[in-house]
Amino acid sequence: MDLLDPVDDFYHQYCFLKKFFPSEDQKRWCYHKIGWEEIPSLQNHYDLILCMGIFYHHKNFVRLLETIYHQLNKKGILILETITIKYGKYPLFLLPKKRYAGSKGIWFIPNQQGVLYILHRLNFRNVEFHSERFHLDEMKGIFYLPSLKEMLRENKTIEGYPKPYRSFFSCSK
Repeated sequence: MDLLDPVDDFYHQYCFLKKFFPSEDQKRWCYHKIGWEEIPSLQNHYDLILCMGIFYHHKNFVRLLETIYHQLNKKGILILETITIKYGKYPLFLLPKKRYAGSKGIWFIPNQQGVLYILHRLNFRNVEFHSERFHLDEMKGIFYLPSLKEMLRENKTIEGYPKPYRSFFSCSK
């Protein structure tokens, strides 16, 4: 099993959690401290890819999804978790000017229909929306980041954008 993530905190969580599994299982695990842009060209390699909470942080989300598509084997599955907004019945991608809910580095926020549209457009099959939820306490204030509760005013972000929902999708190659 290959695990990919460039963030030190997630690597340390992996190191901690693997202690609870038999050493025989651990022999098949390989953690790579790299981001999706650095994935080696292993086309048709993975059975399952989890793309959790990074989709909206990338300028070129189409390239991200194309890379994932090519990395999946013939029946591979993508689980996509991202923030979405509830707005309109047609595919929509909100492009915040500078910040969204006080955070920098968020390039776009799709609505549910926008995620479904782009997955279909990139030839994913069995595209499904599973759930969305809103939890005010989800994003706690840490260090320099304010809490979500501090960044909302009457169901909108402090910038005036629709509030974020955590949404879950799946699809296959």
